[in-house]
Amino acid sequence: MSIDFLNSRRSMRKYTDEPLADADLQTILNTAMLAPSSKNRQPWQFVVVTDAGVKDQLIAHHQHMSMAKYAAAVILVCGELNAVQGEEEFLWPDCAAATMNILYAAKALDYGTCWCAVYPYRERMQAFGEILGLPEYVKPVCMVVYGIPTEFQKTRKKPARFEADDIVFENEYQSRD
Repeated sequence: MSIDFLNSRRSMRKYTDEPLADADLQTILNTAMLAPSSKNRQPWQFVVVTDAGVKDQLIAHHQHMSMAKYAAAVILVCGELNAVQGEEEFLWPDCAAATMNILYAAKALDYGTCWCAVYPYRERMQAFGEILGLPEYVKPVCMVVYGIPTEFQKTRKKPARFEADDIVFENEYQSRD
């Protein structure tokens, strides 16, 4: 795989109404489960939502998720507290690693994605948990909207990024103040 592949991933906010292949969804989820995790606890769980009514309920509790209405599906990445055995601080980065695998696997299969934060917003977490019937020990971390992007979104220019000289330091941090 070329590093250019990684550089070409971006958030998509416009999708066609074309259906997605079940095999591709399985590949994406299997790839998510290959992510590294602290002490190999693999605390992630996933809820795939394709029902328009359920997506509408989720959208009502997340002001930046409106594009999900037109996407084929959303994947809620959750973390199971029981898996981290009282070390909740490891739940969030482990689920973030699984989420990045979802984003890159979807890109490899020519799907578009948009990552939407659920954690640390307590109201979102509670609403998503209630809508999807999550038990108390399963915490919603983020939602990944995915589907087939429109051509316009495929060709849109990426926003500027920081230069390495501004954010990379050798051996010790050096203030830029």
